[in-house]
Amino acid sequence: MPTISKKEKIKNTTILALALVIINLILYFPSLWIDSSLGWEKGSTSTYLLIISFLTLIGYYLLNHIREKNFFYEFKNDGIRVEKGIFSQKEYFIPYEEIEEIRLELDLLGEFFGVAKLRIKAGETEVELPGIEDYEEKVRIIEKKLPTKEDGNMSNVLNSISSRLLLIEREIANVLDKEERIEKLTESFVRKIERLEEQHQKIKDDVELTIERLEELEEEGSNLREEVEVIEDNFNKEIDIIKKKLEIIKKFEKLLEKEKNEKKGKEKAKESKSKNTKRKKKS
Repeated sequence: MPTISKKEKIKNTTILALALVIINLILYFPSLWIDSSLGWEKGSTSTYLLIISFLTLIGYYLLNHIREKNFFYEFKNDGIRVEKGIFSQKEYFIPYEEIEEIRLELDLLGEFFGVAKLRIKAGETEVELPGIEDYEEKVRIIEKKLPTKEDGNMSNVLNSISSRLLLIEREIANVLDKEERIEKLTESFVRKIERLEEQHQKIKDDVELTIERLEELEEEGSNLREEVEVIEDNFNKEIDIIKKKLEIIKKFEKLLEKEKNEKKGKEKAKESKSKNTKRKKKS
């Protein structure tokens, strides 16, 4: 199925490249003044402008490439079919008998590259076919298929009905395609819901296991508290025993000290008695 000519893409890219070259040449001397005003190295601004221009050129080329991949047209026996659109594909069908105007647009570069733009108007619908090679031949093909006065109104009516039927068939096909997509989306949603339910059940099981583990830990904690209480009671009993022993030891020490004092008193009394005896003997 024919699409936008590569010559059209080259022509548009050439126009943009020439425009960017002219802009860079115009802004070269102002960029030098900007460099000197800001204290930058000479040629920095012009280098940035070249980089921006190069990126713009690449982006425009890629955009044209995407546009080329999403634009198709076909000259059929009963009319012209056009499909275009980057994000949402739209389809147009223009029967030959409804065509009111054919306009050929050709500029200097288009003449150089051998491509032109064809505008076709039918009622409120106007379709633009860019990048058409052999445009004169295409125009002759369309003009030959346009209905003449001798064909009569019946032929126009039949052609119109057939074109309408084709449009209805395409709409039915689109509806069926949408229904199929809806079914696929529904199946996808059902699978996601099933996965979510499985995850929910798994989380629920994990929570139950965690609760059971917490209960076990709580029971172990109560057992540990009981053991600590028993140890604390035993410790208090040991402390009481030690206190009693200390009291006994203190009493024993007091007795020892009392005996020691009595012994000292006896020794002092004995010494004083011996001294008195000595004094009596001397006298």
